[in-house]
Amino acid sequence: MHGVLPHLAPLILLAAALGWGSWLVRALGLWRETDPAERFVFASAAGVGVLGWAVFPLGVAGVFGDAAFGALLGLGVVGLVNWASEVRARRRPEPITAPQSALLLLFLAVCAVHLVNGLAPPTDADSLAYHFALPKQFLNDGRITFVPRAVDGAAPLLVQMTYIPARWLGGEAGMTLWPAVLAVLLGLNVTLVARRRLGRGMALTTGILVLTTPAVVYAAATGQVETKNALFVLAAALAVARSARTGDWRWAVLAGILAGFFFGGKYIGLLFAAAAGTVLLTGRGWLRRGALFSVAVLVTGGQWYLWNFLHTGDPVFPMLWSLLSPPDGAVWTAAHDAVFRARWAEIETALPATPGWMLAYPVLATFAPLPGFDAGRVGFGPLPILLLPFALVAAACHLPRAGAGDMGRISVLALLFYGLWFFISSSQRIRHLVPLLPVLWIVLMVGADWTARRFGLMRPLVLGLALTGGLQMGGQTLHGANAARYVFGGESRQSYLERNISGFGVIRWINANLGPGDRITVTRRPFMYFLDVPYYFSHYLHEIRTDTGLRSRDAAKFERQARALGLTHLLVSGDPSRQGPFGYAGMAVALWKRDRAVEVHRHQGPYIGARTLSFLGVDGADDADLLVVLRLKDPSLPTPEETP
Repeated sequence: MHGVLPHLAPLILLAAALGWGSWLVRALGLWRETDPAERFVFASAAGVGVLGWAVFPLGVAGVFGDAAFGALLGLGVVGLVNWASEVRARRRPEPITAPQSALLLLFLAVCAVHLVNGLAPPTDADSLAYHFALPKQFLNDGRITFVPRAVDGAAPLLVQMTYIPARWLGGEAGMTLWPAVLAVLLGLNVTLVARRRLGRGMALTTGILVLTTPAVVYAAATGQVETKNALFVLAAALAVARSARTGDWRWAVLAGILAGFFFGGKYIGLLFAAAAGTVLLTGRGWLRRGALFSVAVLVTGGQWYLWNFLHTGDPVFPMLWSLLSPPDGAVWTAAHDAVFRARWAEIETALPATPGWMLAYPVLATFAPLPGFDAGRVGFGPLPILLLPFALVAAACHLPRAGAGDMGRISVLALLFYGLWFFISSSQRIRHLVPLLPVLWIVLMVGADWTARRFGLMRPLVLGLALTGGLQMGGQTLHGANAARYVFGGESRQSYLERNISGFGVIRWINANLGPGDRITVTRRPFMYFLDVPYYFSHYLHEIRTDTGLRSRDAAKFERQARALGLTHLLVSGDPSRQGPFGYAGMAVALWKRDRAVEVHRHQGPYIGARTLSFLGVDGADDADLLVVLRLKDPSLPTPEETP
């Protein structure tokens, strides 16, 4: 059935997720404990997690195919019967005012832009390196295989597992549209949660502002998992608050299941689970609820950690390697771990982990982002600056009982997670906080709305929200224009990819001229998804099977490693005649100069930097992009002496 239903596939997956999620909520006896809106929030988030969780054992067993995926999705769709009573009991909706109608149209327009982005072929580097590349590889292999690569190989992949049935059912189009549908689902869930605490107009405004937050716009229609994990965080935070308030262990179990899905989708889910567990340790029955929460987290989130442990000896590979000290192996060594840690800290950490810098981080990330924040395109936007003064006034007015309500508990959960992230996380990239943003935006909107109504400040607040929304929607429209040119302008897939990915033309040559008996080494992450022939990604930090460090120059050793991996070709960026002796390119060119490799293809095109503005002819650089394919010569020839 591969690729049969490209544009219907995401809807079928969503229906299956709602079915599985409704069964889970019913099994816990919580179906009648909430109103229909929040049932949808809990069931949809839980169901998406169930899909990702269930694909893992199917992949480990090597049974990917029509029977397995048909049963998984079919049984989920059957679960929609649980919603029949909701349809029969539907109440007449409240009359909608003209301003609310306008906001609803804006909300639908914002959702439409996300869907348009999802209709275009993938171009995001992280998605092409592993978020989409690994599901494609696993589906082609018919099973999940261990990828011996740190950060973008051996990592928690629960969210990416949902991309596999999406690709099976809808091909590439189904897979790329599915994340966009999940973004729309996030906006809907935010609106439904906000509606219980705000008026309809402010709830729709909250949904619009979440979906147009720059960090959300950047990642929503890509394979990146932050906005998808936000679904789990939103529902889990509500369940945590409810369990802490009522003492009901069932909400603690549901919170654990949802936190476990975040745990299984990103390493920092560990920190969220710790923060959520801390909040649960309040109120009656805290010990029982905490224990059940912990078990649920491990059951739903632990599979990828066990998988990594069995293959590397480190469940959070390579974060605990230096502490666990497993023996050196084919995947990692102590010496390389030391290099990795030093370089990773240099790249990913911009501020010292101190309380003062923790307080300064949000301000710096908004007004003076450092390169390590990666906030130039994926920031918070102006909304928190607008809402925070209003929200602080509300918190001060309710200080004696600020932590007693659900919003107070959720605020404590968010602050705990942020603190743990700042002090423990190995990366300070702002996008890692995206899963928390919908929860924060709701809390801030509730506080701001109360203050504005209490002190007669609704007009300034509404004006500020309108300006913020207009600015963010303008940014989203600009971001979506590139994809819209492809979707509505009749542009071919080939032309779109050549316009958005530097050096894409060389991929066409490789796929046309290399076969299943060949294997090529690449160093550009976006190429991996598009290669239809065997390849190996060589990286000086993320893997050790090719020694390509910044100071490495032993070409003979590199050749032996390449041949041991079955490599027949090397892809090199830049003019071989101008390469220095170090690193991957330097050693590959050294083999060429020693007549151990021969040039078989040369591709030159424009370097593409700014994809968002490429439809205007802005590519971000004037340099030409040269790529050279080298073929290793007959291995029976004498091996050159090692470079001293």
